[in-house]
Amino acid sequence: MPWGLRRRGTSVASMARDRLGGLTLAAAYTILAACHEAGTAVPGRALPAALLSAQDLLVAALLLARPSVRTVSRQWSDRLVAAAALLVPFGLHAPGAAVTSFSAALEVAGLLLALLATATLGRHVGVLPAVRGLTTRGVYAVVRHPMYAAYMLLFIAYVAGEPSAHNATFAVAACALLVVRLRTEEAMLGRHVDYQEYRQRVPWRLVPGCY
Repeated sequence: MPWGLRRRGTSVASMARDRLGGLTLAAAYTILAACHEAGTAVPGRALPAALLSAQDLLVAALLLARPSVRTVSRQWSDRLVAAAALLVPFGLHAPGAAVTSFSAALEVAGLLLALLATATLGRHVGVLPAVRGLTTRGVYAVVRHPMYAAYMLLFIAYVAGEPSAHNATFAVAACALLVVRLRTEEAMLGRHVDYQEYRQRVPWRLVPGCY
């Protein structure tokens, strides 16, 4: 088989796997949304649970609507980091009904930022490092990874609202995984001129003036 045909077949197979992965993740996020929606019945947790459910449904819808791409990382290390970054936060204990106003405000702020970042990212949303297009408007004009910044804010809110060694350990691990994940993504995107220019315009990854 000519090299060109073999490469085309590999690209088609890669796009099919990416599409199947998107469908599977969309189904998982839909189930997760239903679980979070049930949490709105817990006293004092109605707003955070509703925002979490909305975030899950938005991600699910965007995963279904996004176009398939050829350039997706196939490194097992990237897959493991992406999976761990998704699963480790489930080990965090959410604050109870008697949460302080500070941690409650921090949690809502993190969830609202996550919703805004996800909506701005739109059909470019993904889990594995991939070239899905470049978003530079809105919150992405302030930092390059506002969604990860939102998640970290949420982890901090969980520790503040439910302080324990368990929560602190999981929060540190989750934040570390997100940093590894964003660096992996930037290593792939950094090969493209448009991202190099974007990185010069927006030098901060997560926190303006800090990192």
